[in-house]
Amino acid sequence: EPSEGEATAAVRRHRLFTGTSLANATLKLGDCSPGGVGPGVTCMTQIVLDPTRPNASPQNRPIGFARVNGQWEVAVW
Repeated sequence: EPSEGEATAAVRRHRLFTGTSLANATLKLGDCSPGGVGPGVTCMTQIVLDPTRPNASPQNRPIGFARVNGQWEVAVW
């Protein structure tokens, strides 16, 4: 499973289907389990998509991560 730093880096590289960048996102990694939806692991996270915005609040959500070419990437958003 990814470290919190690896998971945060993967989220920051990820672009939403709308093209929105998550370059400023902050993430706290919770429990991870193999499989779930998609390859790799699914982890519970607490994420703030853009902490620079006023009233930005954390969201609790599962995020899937997979290792691609030696680097963790978001597999399922």
